[in-house]
Amino acid sequence: MNPIPPVAEAAPVRRWNGWLAVLLAGLALQAPLWLNPGYFSHDELQWAAFADVADWRRLPWSAWFDTSVFQYRPLTFNLWLLLSHGLADHPRAFHFVFVLLGTLNALLLRATVLRASGRADLAAAAALAFLLSPYVAYVHGWVGTLGDLLWVGCGLGLAWLGLARADWHPVRLVALAMTLTSAALLAKEAAIVLPALALLAWLLGGRKRTWLWIALGALLPTLAYLGLRLDVVLFAPRQTSTYVWGITELPLRWFEYVVFPYAATVFEVFGLATNASARRLALVALAAFVLHAGLWRCSPRLALGFVLAGAAALGPVLILNGAASQYGYGYSAVSAGLLALAWGRADRAARLALGLPLLLVLLHGAFVQWRMLEVGRAHADLVPHLLAELRSDPRRELRLYPVRQRLHFAYQRLTHQVPRLQGVAMGDRVRVVDDPALATHRIEADGRLTPLTP
Repeated sequence: MNPIPPVAEAAPVRRWNGWLAVLLAGLALQAPLWLNPGYFSHDELQWAAFADVADWRRLPWSAWFDTSVFQYRPLTFNLWLLLSHGLADHPRAFHFVFVLLGTLNALLLRATVLRASGRADLAAAAALAFLLSPYVAYVHGWVGTLGDLLWVGCGLGLAWLGLARADWHPVRLVALAMTLTSAALLAKEAAIVLPALALLAWLLGGRKRTWLWIALGALLPTLAYLGLRLDVVLFAPRQTSTYVWGITELPLRWFEYVVFPYAATVFEVFGLATNASARRLALVALAAFVLHAGLWRCSPRLALGFVLAGAAALGPVLILNGAASQYGYGYSAVSAGLLALAWGRADRAARLALGLPLLLVLLHGAFVQWRMLEVGRAHADLVPHLLAELRSDPRRELRLYPVRQRLHFAYQRLTHQVPRLQGVAMGDRVRVVDDPALATHRIEADGRLTPLTP
């Protein structure tokens, strides 16, 4: 098979104004995420409670060498503690840091596509499309996805290295790949897919030798990691059903992750195949098919790479018993890069086949941003009233029933196993209930808590 042909012969673009334009445009297009006044789930509130100490040196640091724990993510957890210590009381600042980190990942994607194609327009389009996609909006809008930001950022660094000039010394490439992969593995388990992605790039990208050195550098720390951690990851007792796995889950999980970007009014991928109507599933499957057909018309090798690299980027999460939107972050980076390369060699028919599904993806990303902002506003409205009730009687238990039922699950997340809220003991004292007859208070649309008579 011939390698993927180059898009165009062009001189490298090194002007800073292009990078700055993408950075500013990316931040502006994600304004609903970093202007969010509240939080999305219990994770960030739990870590805010863990980080609520007077001196940062007294933070409950995660051990760097205890590989026996189920979630071994010391780089992520320790950095998250530091960020929570300084920013938990300032949600907009916290969100801005996450959006900025994600936008820097988009700039790494731009650099990679620029090296692959030599075209600044395609590189900028890849970066912005990445930022506006639904999986990415979810990750950048939730201050609980630091591990995803870190491991995918390291992976994009590997991709950029893989397209380095042929005169780069192999030892240099292997050392840099080992460093980036080690950092990615310390951030999240999902990084074990990096050697497979590098090998796919070598196979489909013309068998360029630099990719082999990158694959080797990524493989060495990954093998060491699996030697220490595989038994724990696969067989350690789970504290939650989220991480229960089975090989038979793979086809359904793959289908959900692939078609979700085109389901423009669905907030999260979880339960898509079981909760969506047959008609909706057929329509999003059709959109995915049209996009893949457009890719095939551009380049069969690119189409094959899109499927294989996308599956590799998802990797082990395909065998879990439930999908989660943050797991689609690496998939989005791979997809955006390959779609940009395809667009550069597409004729009118192929661009139509690619453009219509991509429009659904961008609309979906805007929807996810809006929902993130809605949940954050609901949290910000609730907190002062919830704190007032908790402080009024330290032994009182609150059972809350939200007027806005479509935010019921959001309120449940925001009150689940949070030990303290801004220094006030919470724990099991607060629970969101399904039946108003069991409630002590009603959550009004503006966040006020109205007492209900028994």
